[in-house]
Amino acid sequence: MSGFEHLKLNIHYGGDSLIKDDVFDYVGGSVEKDMLMDPDLMTWSIFEDFCKKNGVCGEVEQVWYKLPHEEKGSSRLIEDDKDAMLSDTISHLSGKPTTRITYNQ
Repeated sequence: MSGFEHLKLNIHYGGDSLIKDDVFDYVGGSVEKDMLMDPDLMTWSIFEDFCKKNGVCGEVEQVWYKLPHEEKGSSRLIEDDKDAMLSDTISHLSGKPTTRITYNQ
């Protein structure tokens, strides 16, 4: 259990992620602001469904996130056991995280 009812996200998608000098950047694409999600039901498939619903072709390859007080360059990658890492990440979140999705086209 996450301890809170809804998680508000800003989701960026359809752009390009770049890593230069070990600093993350994301350029272009679109953004969906203030999306409410139930953190207890949040799995990797939510990002896949979001992309399909928004006309993005291809499989979700990476999801990066940062907290509201952090710079874009400090974004962290959700990797390995994606659903378990999502659950662990959500348990530590507060505020409105920004999420960026990269995908295979």
